[in-house]
This record gives sequence, C-alpha cells and structure tokens, in this order.
Amino acid sequence: MTPTTAPHRTPARGRDAHERALALVELGRLAEARRLAERALARTGDPRFRLTLAWIALDRGDAEACARHLDATAFTGPDRVRARCLRGLALCQQADPRLAISSLSRTIRALRRRDDRRWLANALTGRGIARAYALRLPGADADFAAAHTALTSLGEPDRAAMCLHNRGFVAMLAGDLPTALRHYEHAARQGLRTTRRPEALVDRAEALLGAGLVREARAVLDPAVALLDRCDRGSRLPEALLLAARCALRDGDPAAARGLAERAGALFRRQRRLRWVPA
Repeated sequence: MTPTTAPHRTPARGRDAHERALALVELGRLAEARRLAERALARTGDPRFRLTLAWIALDRGDAEACARHLDATAFTGPDRVRARCLRGLALCQQADPRLAISSLSRTIRALRRRDDRRWLANALTGRGIARAYALRLPGADADFAAAHTALTSLGEPDRAAMCLHNRGFVAMLAGDLPTALRHYEHAARQGLRTTRRPEALVDRAEALLGAGLVREARAVLDPAVALLDRCDRGSRLPEALLLAARCALRDGDPAAARGLAERAGALFRRQRRLRWVPA
C-alpha cells in the first residue's frame, strides 16, 4: 500500500516536492522520502506532507510517529478523510482487526461520496488485510478485487497487481494453494515488482511452506528479509522473520529458528504489536 493523492493547487515547488516524495516511497526509499517531506513541510506547511510523513512512519512500523503526525495538524476537506484512512490502517497493525474493519468501513463510505479513488483503494486494501486477519475471507477477497478495479482505472498497474497478489494471500488462508499460486503468478505477469514490494515474496514463501517446499521457501525468504531490512519496511519485517523462523525449524535448524523468532519478537514489542507476541 502506498499513499498516492491527487495534486492540490499548491505552488509548483511544493507540488513537485510532494510528487518526488511519493515517488521515493513507491521505490522503497523511505528514509529519502522522509527527509524530503520533512524539509518541504518546514518550508511550505502543506498538510499533504503530514499525511505522507504519517504514511512513511506507518510503513516503517512506527505507529506512534504516525499518530503524532496526524495529531499535529487540523486536517480539513479531503485531507481530513485521508487522515481517518491512515488511522484505520494503523489499527490493522496495532489492534483487533475488527476495530480496523469498523473504522475503515466508515472511511470507505466517505471516500466513495467524495469519489477519491486513490485513497478509496488504500482504504479497501487496508480493510481487506483486516478482514483477512479476522478470517472474513470472502469480504477480504471482495475488497482486494474492488481496490484492483479502482487502481486499474487510475492507470497504476504495479499497485493493481499487488491487489491480485493479495487475493492469492486470501486463497492461501482458505487452504487453496493452487488458486493462491495462480493469483501470485498472475500478479507477476501484470507487472508486480518484488524489489519494490518484497512483502509479496514473503507471501509466496508462506505458500511454498504450506506446500511442504521448505528449502524453496527459505530461498525466497532470504532476499525478502534483506530487501525489507534495506528499505526500512519495519511494518512487514517482523512477520517475514517469524516466517523465516518457522521455515528454519521445519528444516531442522533450531538455532537459526530461535534467533529469527527472538528478533521478530523484539520488533513486534517495539512496534507495540503485542497480539503477535505470547503473553
């Protein structure tokens, strides 16, 4: 998921900086995007940079920084609804997924009234993830399909392909590995770039593990973990490490499994994602 908003009427320099920041996010260069957005916010005061900084913080796994950015500005108009969307996306990571579903459902209705299709796709994707975590799988699949339609209509093929991939994740949760792998292959043919979205490799590795292909799963996970680490995608890194621990254990490597699980647990606790950590 990546924040992509329609340009506002702002000075050309501010608009260009915003577009550059979003492009850096898309490329996985979060540290550069954050520095650019911070400088532009200090210079222009444009609230869109607050939204972008909140998104970057959430993608890095720092929900507290995300909340600080959202609390720092009294958003109005479309940005107010977009800020609500980000709060709902944060609930996907931090709370019971049912809270995220409820919050994002209200936001989706507001975004549809405004015909804000880019942020509607963000909210639908987030609700799809929350529904998947809650094992409401038909609803999750419908959300990802609707997000795919919206992003295709906006001419954003890479993000649309990620929605196809997410439908594969839903199929995997349903125990339908052949359908999951078909969706993953379809997403790859549609242009999904795993160097930009290494979380797709994590999902593929989980499907391979489910099929009993343990070493193949580890081979896919190694570059995924390295990419997530390098691009500072903290929101997905601990899940990748936990899956790597499961693979190592299945592969008869308990020492590696213990180290990976301990690192994953430390990240989950740091991010206050305590439902992932044993009490």
